[in-house]
Amino acid sequence: MNSLPSDSAAELEDLLVLIKIGQLFAVQQWLASHQLQQLLEGETKSRCPLLEAVASGFHSMAEVLIKAGGWPQAQLNAAFDAATSSRRADRDMDLPSAFDEMR
Repeated sequence: MNSLPSDSAAELEDLLVLIKIGQLFAVQQWLASHQLQQLLEGETKSRCPLLEAVASGFHSMAEVLIKAGGWPQAQLNAAFDAATSSRRADRDMDLPSAFDEMR
């Protein structure tokens, strides 16, 4: 059972696809015309756009999503933990400064 209405769930899936395929400008357009919906805590790992961007290592994508705002602190914390706990230094370099702006 989805926590979001079907239209919102479909829009979220569209956003996740754009993130997965690395379409930064399309994500920026999506954010300009849509409002991010809050996910239930149990859905965060599998459907959180911010976590998806962090996992991809696409720093600019994660930064755009962070700056869009509206993230519950728990999701910011999870994304920060994922960014800083990865064993790849290239993923860790720039993201903490973007998270610092949100704190």
